Amino acid sequence: MALAKMYQSLCCYCEGQVAPVRADEIEHRQPVDQFPQQVFDWQNLHLACRGCNLAKSNKWDSAAPILDAVTDVPIEDHLYYQFVGRAIYRYGSTKSGRTTVKHADLNREALLGARTEVIHEIINVIVEINADPADPRAANAREVLEGKTSGEFGSMVQWAIGSLLRQG
Repeated sequence: MALAKMYQSLCCYCEGQVAPVRADEIEHRQPVDQFPQQVFDWQNLHLACRGCNLAKSNKWDSAAPILDAVTDVPIEDHLYYQFVGRAIYRYGSTKSGRTTVKHADLNREALLGARTEVIHEIINVIVEINADPADPRAANAREVLEGKTSGEFGSMVQWAIGSLLRQG
């Protein structure tokens, strides 16, 4: 399926895994019931996990539309991460970013748990790298971290690298 390939089987909203891809993961950014003329428009079709797709359902805010993962880049201009206790939350820094967090429920319990698990693994690697950046294993660990920026929760991994990894 073209959308799975385009999005590397990752949700356009939460960046979680979407596999195997089924028809109910094809997201109509502009809801079909409000925009029936857009039902087959390629620009309106995206890949979303079941959680984000169910949360978003037919919601639409014309004043601050949900983000388009293809055109509203870089996503960091609209969304950011923040630790709250041991969990990592997603917040909007623009009106459309806030709409996206609300409509896709980007801080739902299951998603918080999955992101928190990944971020703590990433932090452990960053702590090891920062402890002895001259250790040859640190270079390998940096490469592994960089590779994770294009995978599940990639923007969060990128944020952690930029925020927590001493560059040097």
